[in-house]
Amino acid sequence: MTLARAGVAQAGASVRRSDLAGGLAVTALAAVAGLWFVPANVNLAATAGNDIAPAFMPLVCVAIAGVLGLVMTARALLHPAGAGGAEAGGDEEIGDQRPAPRQVVADLAVWIGSTVLVLLLLPRIGFVVTGGLLLAGWLAYAGLRSWVVGAAVAVTVPVVLDWLCRAFLHVQLP
Repeated sequence: MTLARAGVAQAGASVRRSDLAGGLAVTALAAVAGLWFVPANVNLAATAGNDIAPAFMPLVCVAIAGVLGLVMTARALLHPAGAGGAEAGGDEEIGDQRPAPRQVVADLAVWIGSTVLVLLLLPRIGFVVTGGLLLAGWLAYAGLRSWVVGAAVAVTVPVVLDWLCRAFLHVQLP
């Protein structure tokens, strides 16, 4: 084994360990949320006038997170370190690179800022305007080049989601 190949195998082992730890953490958090947090904080029975229980969507989201955590864990266990290099069609072929710490901090700052904006704007200007502003900002941050597409997405998605919630779930968004 060449020195470069040994370095790729060592980097692959580190990536697999972090994928395994992340998958197990997501799966464990989903289990806690599904078995304790949601049932303890959200009504599991349908209330008068509602077709579905208030806990339905939180439990769907928890189930999706649990499945994704299990997939991440299985992927880490089924693809051992050093296996599946570029010639075998593994992840290294497409570049199993981790983002730079600076990029992680920038992404975290965007999500914290988005959360603060939701808390401040949603009660004051409503879902459609807040959602449109956030989508436009996220698309710009992600590097969307076509402002026509960005504007169409930022306007259409919140309006359609608001209509779907009113028409099918009988929920009026703020």
